[in-house]
Amino acid sequence: MSDPEARARDEGIDRALGGAPVGWQEDALDAVRFLAERRSYLDADDVWEQLEATGARTPENMSALAGVLKQASGRLAWIEATDRSRKSERDGRHRSRIMVWRSLICGSQTPEALAWRALFRPPPPPPEAPAPRPWDYDQRRGGSGYTRRR
Repeated sequence: MSDPEARARDEGIDRALGGAPVGWQEDALDAVRFLAERRSYLDADDVWEQLEATGARTPENMSALAGVLKQASGRLAWIEATDRSRKSERDGRHRSRIMVWRSLICGSQTPEALAWRALFRPPPPPPEAPAPRPWDYDQRRGGSGYTRRR
């Protein structure tokens, strides 16, 4: 993605957040991640329900969740938009259509996935070899055989 595209995307996310408190944004991202790890598909109603279950305060701008969902799909790559939608069940939404999002990390925190990751974790890199000492270098090169003074 080019710089103008990335800048436009970030500006759109910021506009969609609508000045929602940073603490709420973090709670909303936590809710999106929680749901995305456990469900294949989710929507804004699911996220609002999760926020209510955790006791997060609701910002004045109810559309701020759109910015959080865009952030989770763009910068964080936890979810992606689908061509599906459904009618919202939340009060105040008047059964308007809301987007269904597909999780890209579903199942990543199950015991099976964690065990699989642990089993196939790449080995750690080998330790760095110690730097050669000057007297070692001289002897390897067939030099004068200089040895360290004691």
